[in-house]
Amino acid sequence: MLDTDEHRDMYRRLWDLVGKDPPVPALYEYAPDMPLDTAACFYTHDGDVLDPRILIGRTPCPAQCTKPDLDRATLNELISLAHERGHERSWREGTYRENSMPEERRAWKHARDILGSMGFKDWDAFAAARESSLAEHGHRGTPE
Repeated sequence: MLDTDEHRDMYRRLWDLVGKDPPVPALYEYAPDMPLDTAACFYTHDGDVLDPRILIGRTPCPAQCTKPDLDRATLNELISLAHERGHERSWREGTYRENSMPEERRAWKHARDILGSMGFKDWDAFAAARESSLAEHGHRGTPE
C-alpha cells in the first residue's frame, strides 16, 4: 500500500492527468490480453475505434473503477501508472510505436520526467520496476 501522503497525492495526480482531445482516462480493469502480473497497460484503440485509455490491472477491481482506489494502491502501481502516462506522452507526441523496445524505454524516460516533476524520490524502486519491465518485455520477445 502507498505509505506516504506524497505517494497518494502523486497517484491521484497521475490518475487525473487525463489530458484533452482526446482524453485518456485511467480505470481499473483486468483485460484478457494483459500479460500476467502486469500492473497497467496503455491502449489507443478498441478494435478500429479510437478509444485511448490506461487500464490498471487489479483483481478484484474496485467497485468504482473510474476513481483512484488509494487504500489499495501500491508503489509499483504508482510507478506503472507513470509509465503508462509515458506511453500516452509518446502517443501525443507522435512517436508511439506499439509493442517495441524503443517505445518501452521512451515511456520509462517520460515516466521518470513525469514523476520527477511531482517530487518523486524513490528512484531505487523506480529503477527496479524499470529493469523488471524491460527484462519481461525482452523475455516475451518484444521487438527492437
